[in-house]
Amino acid sequence: RFPNHPHIRTVVDSDISALFIIGANTRLGAFNNLDLGLNIRQRGRQYNDAQAIVNTGFTLFSKSNEINTMAPIMPPLKTPFANYTTTGADQSFLYQKIGNVETNDPLITFTNVNEKKYGFICGEGIWRWRLNNYLRNNNHYFFNEIVSRIVQYLSIQEDKSFFRVNTSNIIYENEPVVFEAELYNASYELVNDPVVNLRLTDEDNVDFNYEFARTSNAYTLNAGILPPGNYEYRAYTLFNNEEYEIEGKISIAPLNLEAINTVADHGLLYSIASETDGRMFYPGELAELADHVINRDDIAGIMYSHKEYSELVNWKWLFFIILILLSSEWFMRKRAGNY
Repeated sequence: RFPNHPHIRTVVDSDISALFIIGANTRLGAFNNLDLGLNIRQRGRQYNDAQAIVNTGFTLFSKSNEINTMAPIMPPLKTPFANYTTTGADQSFLYQKIGNVETNDPLITFTNVNEKKYGFICGEGIWRWRLNNYLRNNNHYFFNEIVSRIVQYLSIQEDKSFFRVNTSNIIYENEPVVFEAELYNASYELVNDPVVNLRLTDEDNVDFNYEFARTSNAYTLNAGILPPGNYEYRAYTLFNNEEYEIEGKISIAPLNLEAINTVADHGLLYSIASETDGRMFYPGELAELADHVINRDDIAGIMYSHKEYSELVNWKWLFFIILILLSSEWFMRKRAGNY
C-alpha cells in the first residue's frame, strides 16, 4: 500500500526476497519506481474482477492437479485496469480472465531482478480463495498449497558457491559412503582439473584421507563401508590460487540384522538347544515333541483357581423362579377353594 515506506525500501535494497500484493490502495506510480521487474500503468480508476487462468508453461515450481482444477473456479480478485509489462522471461503463474476474455495480464507472477526474487499478487481478495476452498472441499489444501509453493520458491536461496559437496547425512552400515563434488570457474562452468581431497574423522579422532575420482565434469568418491558411528568430513581443493573447503557431518546407523534375515538358522538353533539342555525338533517330529514334553519331569502343569462370591439378590432369574412358584401355589389354592 505504501511503496515509499522506508521499510519497503529497506527490503528492496537488501538481499531479501519479497511478495507484493497489489490492492485498490496501492500507489502504482511509487510502486513502479521501485523497479522490481513489473510495471503497472493504470488506465483510469476502474478495477476489474479477474479470475485465474493457470499458465501451462510455468516452470518455476510444480503444480498439482488440484491447482489446475480449483484455480479457475475461485472467486475473482479485484485488479487494476491497467497495462502490465514484465521484464525477462514469462514467469506468470496465473493469468487474468476478465469476464469471458482470457488475457496475458499476470494475476500471480514472479520476477528476478539483480539476482533477487520477487512475487506479485496483482489483485486483492485472495483471502476469499481460502473460504471458498473450504466451502467446496471442506479443507484448505488448495489454498495452502498455493501459498506454500509461493513462499518456498521465494525463500529458497540459490547456491552460488564455486565448490559444492553432496552426500547423505544418515547412511546404514551395509551401504557404501559416497560423496559427490562439483567445482565451478568464475563463469559457473564445471571444471575438474584440480585435485579434490577429503578427510574423514571418526569419534576417536582417527583421520582417514581420500582423494576424489574425476567423472566427465565433476568428482566422486566411494569411501566404502564404515563402522557405525558419527563422522566429520572436510573436503578441500586449490583452484586458481584460491582455497575452497566444505565441512560436514555424517552418521553411520547400525542395522537390525534380525529384521533383514528372516530365514531360520537351524545350525544356530541346534547349538542353542544343546547348550541349554534343550532339544531341537523338525516339522515332521511334532508327535515326538508332544511325548517329550509329557515325559519330562521338570515340566509340570500348573493349575490356578479363583473364587468369586455373588449375592443372591443379584440372581434375578432365581427371584423370578420363586415368584412364579409362589404365584402358582396361590392360584392353585385359590382355585381349590382353600382361600
